[in-house]
Amino acid sequence: MRVLSTPVLLQRLKLRLEALDSMEPGLNKIGPYEKDAVLSLIQSFETMLIDFNDKVLELKSTRSGLRQLERELRNVSEQLLLTVASLHGKDSEQYVRIGGVRKSERKRPRPRIPSNTP
Repeated sequence: MRVLSTPVLLQRLKLRLEALDSMEPGLNKIGPYEKDAVLSLIQSFETMLIDFNDKVLELKSTRSGLRQLERELRNVSEQLLLTVASLHGKDSEQYVRIGGVRKSERKRPRPRIPSNTP
């Protein structure tokens, strides 16, 4: 999600209203709309846009906090595994119970033998 700036449509509408005011200062009806209703609609939109942007910024802050906490949790998990490994060894049943993989059961990469086929 990203913060939204004032849409071009809104800027264009404001410019058109200003131009209309300069040409016809006493005009209160814009097609089927009253001028005050249009101004109220613009104000409602701007208020909602500000509220939306505030919530987006709050979500970004929360996401940043969650990422930091996730890093800390990952570190705690790793330390837990290392603690059990240092107490009981990496081949122990205790190490397996907390989610470790026994050292003897780990897959080892096979050495690559270059092929001599032309």
